[in-house]
Amino acid sequence: MRSDTTHRFSNGGANVTEYVPGRTYFATVTVSAPMGNPAGYGFQAVFLDDPASGIPQGVGNAVIPMTEDSARIGMNAGRQYIEHRFRTPSGSWNFEWTAPAAGTGDVKLYSVGNAVNGANGSGGDSGSSMSTVITLTEQTLPVELAAFNATVHKQEVKLDWTSATEENVSHFELERSANGINFQRIASLP
Repeated sequence: MRSDTTHRFSNGGANVTEYVPGRTYFATVTVSAPMGNPAGYGFQAVFLDDPASGIPQGVGNAVIPMTEDSARIGMNAGRQYIEHRFRTPSGSWNFEWTAPAAGTGDVKLYSVGNAVNGANGSGGDSGSSMSTVITLTEQTLPVELAAFNATVHKQEVKLDWTSATEENVSHFELERSANGINFQRIASLP
């Protein structure tokens, strides 16, 4: 049986084609058969960088949610991959992916699916005729800082910054943190 593989790659429900370095996204891989009545489905996917020359490297970090027991993560040749643990009748799997560090460039999600007849033989089982590829472009931030300085004067902190570029920026949000993890907004400046 021939199978087709589709993806839904989202951030908060909206499909995306760009990624912000370090941000976590939600992916759904769906495998379907355009004809026939398969007994189950399987898949495998990998995120690779897109170097100008050389061998693509695995990038980002995938995590399988605890509610998804039919998928697993493996490693091969230094590349992390996501695949089915066992065939499923639904042909749909969910996972999370955290984008790589800034400067990685385009990332490609390669995925292939298969539909099986469950006859315990090789007749009739087949994978996708070709892998499905989604290209995720690295998103650039709308502000490039040229300088940032903090000085203390009479027990008050003064912040000064200069931006090299700004694109569609309406304001700056100032936040503070006592531990570097939890932040609280203290001002919004035009």
